[in-house]
This record gives sequence, C-alpha cells and structure tokens, in this order.
Amino acid sequence: AHDGLLAVLEEDLAAGLNANEVRQDALQQRLVRIAEAAATREAMLAAIQVSLDSLELAGTEGRAALSDALEAQRSRLDNLLESQARESRRLAELDERLTESRDVAEGERQILEERLAALGRAVEALAESSDDDRADDDAMAARLASLEMEIGELRRTQLALSARLEALRP
Repeated sequence: AHDGLLAVLEEDLAAGLNANEVRQDALQQRLVRIAEAAATREAMLAAIQVSLDSLELAGTEGRAALSDALEAQRSRLDNLLESQARESRRLAELDERLTESRDVAEGERQILEERLAALGRAVEALAESSDDDRADDDAMAARLASLEMEIGELRRTQLALSARLEALRP
C-alpha cells in the first residue's frame, strides 16, 4: 500500500514539476518580451532626446541668425538715416542757392532753370531710393515675423515632445 501511495505521490510530484516548468517557461518568455519592450522604449527615448537636442540647437541657431539679421537691419537703417540727413542738408543748401539765384540777372535765368532741373532729378532719385529702401525694410520685417512664427512653432513642438517623454517615463 505504501508503494502504491508512494507511486501516486511521485506521479503528483512529477506533474507538479512539469506544471512548474511550463509556468517557468511562460514567465521566462514574458520576461524576454518585457526586456525587449524596455529596450525598444529606451531606444525610442534616446532617439527623442537626440531629436529634442537637435531641435533646441536649431532654435538657438535660428534665434542667433535672427538676432544677427536684426542687428544688420538696424545698422542699415542707421546708415539710411544718416544718408537721409546728408541729403536733407544738401537739399537745404540747394534750396538756399536757388533762393539766391532768383536775384540773379535775367541772362542767368537759363542756368538757374538747369540747376532746378538737376535738383528735381536728384530729388526724384532720392525718392526712388527711399521707396526701394522702404520696400527692403518691409520685406525684412515680413521675414523677421515669419522667423518669429517658426520659432514659436519650434517651441510648441518641443513642448509637445517633452510632454510625450514625460508620458513615456514609468
């Protein structure tokens, strides 16, 4: 009777060991899948970090380029203002000469009219130059506004990526 009972116990023990081995294999496979998922997540986080670093660098470079462009435009505007002041002084001098020339004798009237025509051409050239400069300034202002919008978009994208990273962290 003991031998029979011992045989039954050995069979139960063997069945339990087999069940444990099956359960252990299933747990081992699950651990492998979890490790693979963790490795995938780590690789994705590393790629996102590289992307964020690149995005931050692009934003920094964009801001630096924008700052340089803005400084160049300010310098150009200062030069234009100086040029305009010089031309204003020149126009004032020409106007003064014109006033003096009105008192000149009738024989010199022809010379005065020629000077007046030259002055008119100079004023027209100055006006055209001023219009061109205004158009350039408007184009630069539009470009600056566009760059500011792009930087804003980069910042929003960076914020969204940061939020995704936070969501992925355990």
